[in-house]
Amino acid sequence: MALAVTAVFPAVVARDGGEELTLTGTFVSTDTYTVTVDGRVAFGGVAGGGSSAVFVDATTLKCVMPKMDPGVLGPVVLLVTGDPSTETDSLMIDVSENVFGSAQYEMRRMMEPWKETGARRLDLEPPE
Repeated sequence: MALAVTAVFPAVVARDGGEELTLTGTFVSTDTYTVTVDGRVAFGGVAGGGSSAVFVDATTLKCVMPKMDPGVLGPVVLLVTGDPSTETDSLMIDVSENVFGSAQYEMRRMMEPWKETGARRLDLEPPE
């Protein structure tokens, strides 16, 4: 059976990583899958699982979006590789700046000034 990745949710992810990615397509339970985004390895999100994506069922894999380098924005390649079958398939995923930034900064602004919550506006973020 051939590996086939047909979609990823969410289709737009934040550059700072950490979001759960749900991949749909055709997957074989006897393979272990590695997902890379623009050359960065995604983590499985399960303790001890390392970089192996989580096989949910024959149509679903899950993994955690890796943090991308500064300046990596727009469409990038998401590559899925099976092991031991060595089959690969890919699709494009959009990387954007912090997707939840405005809500995060609004929450931080509501906190008492003495609490160390991090930057309270985007322009106050330290450079990377």
